[in-house]
Amino acid sequence: EQARQLIGDTLEQFGTLDVLINVVGPYVHKSILDVTPQEWISDIDLNLHTCFHTSHYALNALRQTRGQIINFAFAGVENSKAWPMSAGYCAAKAGVVALSKSLAVAVAPEKVKVNILCPGLVDDEGIDATERQQMASQIPYGRPVKPEEIASTVNWLVYQSPETMTGALLSVSGGWEY
Repeated sequence: EQARQLIGDTLEQFGTLDVLINVVGPYVHKSILDVTPQEWISDIDLNLHTCFHTSHYALNALRQTRGQIINFAFAGVENSKAWPMSAGYCAAKAGVVALSKSLAVAVAPEKVKVNILCPGLVDDEGIDATERQQMASQIPYGRPVKPEEIASTVNWLVYQSPETMTGALLSVSGGWEY
């Protein structure tokens, strides 16, 4: 219901919809052995179902504008790898990739693009020097991704990416999780 209302309110206020961006949601960070069924469901709801619902309600408007959807996953999502401390989130984001690719194929004839942005470890204001150094040691490029690098990639997708670019996974990660 919230997704339907969000899209409805947006269309009421602006008249059209050109881009829908489904960004990273919160997640449970603890061992899969300690995750409760409620926490698992929450991870899937917040990170996969929300993406489906907003996309579903936005599609008619996006068809009219030949708009696009950008869904966020995470760097390395395409690799089948164990993530025991964030299993629900990772399962949901793998689902986002499958959803995005399915949507990309389904709406391509209507000239609606659907792509997936996969950020790596992100440097934000809440990270201290020790944590930043620990993160950097995991990244071949030698430092975490800056939020403005993610923003510029979104900007490129919206305004400059090829018209036929749909169903792509774009990693902004400095080589993390390749």
